[in-house]
Amino acid sequence: MKPVDPRPIPYSEYHFAFSPEEYEVRRDKVCKTMAEQDIDVLLVTFINSACYLTGYQTPLSNWDICIALSSDGEMVAHVTDLEVVSLFMHGGWPKDAPCYCVPYHKYGDAYQRTAEMLKLHGWSNKRFGMEMSKPGCTHGLVKTLTEELPDASFVDASRIVLDCRMVKSPAELKVMRQAGIFSRVGIMAVMESVRAGVTDGELTATAFDAMFRAGSEYLSLQPFVKVGDATWLEHTSARRRVVLPGGIVTCEMTGVYERYSCPIYRTATVGKPSDDVSIMLDTANATLEKLFELAKPGVPAKEVALELKSICTSKLQGRATPKDMYGYSVGIGFPPDWVEGSFYIDIENEAPLQAGMTFHSPHAFRDKVRRVGACFSETWVVTENGGEVLGCTPRELKIAY
Repeated sequence: MKPVDPRPIPYSEYHFAFSPEEYEVRRDKVCKTMAEQDIDVLLVTFINSACYLTGYQTPLSNWDICIALSSDGEMVAHVTDLEVVSLFMHGGWPKDAPCYCVPYHKYGDAYQRTAEMLKLHGWSNKRFGMEMSKPGCTHGLVKTLTEELPDASFVDASRIVLDCRMVKSPAELKVMRQAGIFSRVGIMAVMESVRAGVTDGELTATAFDAMFRAGSEYLSLQPFVKVGDATWLEHTSARRRVVLPGGIVTCEMTGVYERYSCPIYRTATVGKPSDDVSIMLDTANATLEKLFELAKPGVPAKEVALELKSICTSKLQGRATPKDMYGYSVGIGFPPDWVEGSFYIDIENEAPLQAGMTFHSPHAFRDKVRRVGACFSETWVVTENGGEVLGCTPRELKIAY
């Protein structure tokens, strides 16, 4: 078993998502946490974690990858042959770190070859951390490694990289703001295209066209464009529905820059909005502004969520059920999701907010009886002064005539 050419493409063709120093800082944080948890080697099999540590990215996010990181900083990787360049080209893979591969059409051999790689590097009897609750860490991989490495031990380490991703660096905030520009281009294009007679598919196509022409990369999740009765549904998109006079259109989407997302949610009506829509959006605006006022470092997430839920109860007047969750962490995203999953602002989370945490807060309200829904959202960062919006899209109802 031999590693691939350490320089599969000329160095001049590398695309640096972040500086090598940025990736070194990230790996140092992870190694420190590993040492604290007595983990010798971390097996990174979740593509979002791999991207955070090395810049690795591919639209084929379900293809096999395993990056082994020892607590003293040694790294090796195993990927399919078609993705070797994807590992090297983004500037985060150390020049002297070996990479092994398996032909993509022999995908079934990946687990066995991963075990061989770990043996080759002298890790047969180590304590391994695995991302057991994340995509990529399959039953087949765990079974193969436990059989092939009987002297090793394996523990769940799903939160190690995730917790390190929770607080964003200045470089990460910069790319998220750029993603927010793409989000604005997409959602404003949709808002300007809303009119009676247009279909949800046409509006979705408008979003794709605008964001990709502006420079967005492939999306983590398709735009959610909902019209009419579909606006009360949680997750649905284009299905040949037609916008009617007096109808509602809601749009949720994000552009992507260096795999970072900055989602946005906006609402439009054809003609004057109903009282239901007006009250829902007034509540969304009020709770977002209160959120940004309260969300300071050290404040428990539970305290923020309970205050916002109280405002919702008062303002919604029974038109929708107040929510328990008012923000989820975002950052790196790959298909089919943009949710980071490291932290939630909900009524049961007593953990404190930290400066540099980033969230998407979709304050969406839906009345399943009247079959109506409306929403505003923002992606934002916790600062010493409260929440700071990372996007740049006006938060206002679009009324089309």
